[in-house]
Amino acid sequence: MIRARDFKTEIAPLLVSSFRKLFDIRDGEESRAGLMFIYIFLNISTLLIIKPVSYSLFLSRFGAAQLPFAFILVSISAVVISVLYSRTLKQENLNIVIEKTLRLLVLTLLIFWILLYFEIERELTLYIFFVWVAIFAVVSTSQFWILANIVFNVREAKRLFGFIGGGAIAGGIFGGYLTKLLAPNIGSENLIFICIGFLALCIPVTRAVWKGKANPDILLKLDNQKKITAPVNSPVRLIKGSAHLTYLASIVGISVLVAKLVEYQFSAVASMKIAQEDQLTAFFGFWLSN
Repeated sequence: MIRARDFKTEIAPLLVSSFRKLFDIRDGEESRAGLMFIYIFLNISTLLIIKPVSYSLFLSRFGAAQLPFAFILVSISAVVISVLYSRTLKQENLNIVIEKTLRLLVLTLLIFWILLYFEIERELTLYIFFVWVAIFAVVSTSQFWILANIVFNVREAKRLFGFIGGGAIAGGIFGGYLTKLLAPNIGSENLIFICIGFLALCIPVTRAVWKGKANPDILLKLDNQKKITAPVNSPVRLIKGSAHLTYLASIVGISVLVAKLVEYQFSAVASMKIAQEDQLTAFFGFWLSN
């Protein structure tokens, strides 16, 4: 029988050593890598809960015929939010922007739950909620990778981003299956509270990332990059001035267009086959997680 003392002195160090060798995590990197793993896990778990909720509520109310209009609103909103976010990053430190964004996301989710639960301007709320979820997916993941780019240097990134990216995969599986399990039992709208909890947990995690920087090189890098500055040329000019970037942008544009067409078709079929709102949420959660 294994005694607690033996586990602490012999087995635990062996497990930690094996774990570090498996993922090539070196001295001084454990805390940063672990916290960033947790951050992306919570982030993607939230996305894989809130996206099925927004889709099922929208489709149950409007049907697939309204999806193209929602996609257009998402595109327009994304441009506006990107410009505002870039300007904010030039004026505020990144850690402050991340925390303020997380607090704002929590607050807006609570407002959405109140509006949906009490049926206040439900049709307008569902449209805004659908667009909000799409913007959340872009902003939250972008914030994470901006932070990861600052916290880790190039050599560390090459070794650790595989491990940290595993947090995104695990979060996607966990969030989707949790949605499948809970949606029929507690209702689609009430899943928003779980998302609020996950995003609220991200706040102390990001604080710990900024406070737990033991590497002097990382400290220097963070001091030099507290503010994200915009490039001299606008993205549009950079793309126009480079054939390589133009081809890449074209590939991305075509890929997004094809993805949206497939997403529209799949959503239309799913909403026709599954009429019940909470069951549709559970299905989307199961599908997206896989």
